[in-house]
Amino acid sequence: MARAKKDTVTNEMTMNPTNATMLVDRPVNFFEHGHEIPEKRNQFMKLAPGKNRIRFVGNPVSGFVFFGKIEREDGSETVKPFRRTESEGEFSLEEMINRDARIGKDGELEKQKYFVAGLVYNYQKEKLQVLEITQKSILKALKSYVDSDEYGHPSDYDLTIDKKGDGLNTDYSVVVSPPKPLSDEIETLVGETSYDLDKLFIGEYPMG
Repeated sequence: MARAKKDTVTNEMTMNPTNATMLVDRPVNFFEHGHEIPEKRNQFMKLAPGKNRIRFVGNPVSGFVFFGKIEREDGSETVKPFRRTESEGEFSLEEMINRDARIGKDGELEKQKYFVAGLVYNYQKEKLQVLEITQKSILKALKSYVDSDEYGHPSDYDLTIDKKGDGLNTDYSVVVSPPKPLSDEIETLVGETSYDLDKLFIGEYPMG
């Protein structure tokens, strides 16, 4: 008798119209196309292959950066960036060795790089991100526009960085658009965003 009662309950649950309706009514798309799971590392913009259109917001920071190895809590190794302001000068070789600077494919310590980092509006992602530039070709092109009377500060115009190739064969070119004010939507987004680029120098995320 007990077995028959159990089978009856199971059949009732299986054939219950309410349960069937719940399954049918579930949305087809769990996430919208292009949805990103929030992660702090997504604060940083990574230049994608092809054209990357951006607008700098506010003033950038600059300095020197290299990557050193650190140990996680589980004992595994990872790398993290160590940064110093431009006014503090470059890291010494001893400092880089003491912080276990990453070794390159040639067996030598990877060289530190000069960088400029700023908050930018990423038109492709439609959001604000931090862009750190170490590529000399981009930096030289950017400086030429900043120094010109026609363009000046890059917060006044859009930049399109075109990335071609990969690895050691990667090339970058920079094209500027005519100066124009930011749209009201981007201005509002900037006003609602809290960030501190100086946090980069103490190993923290600039956007919290």
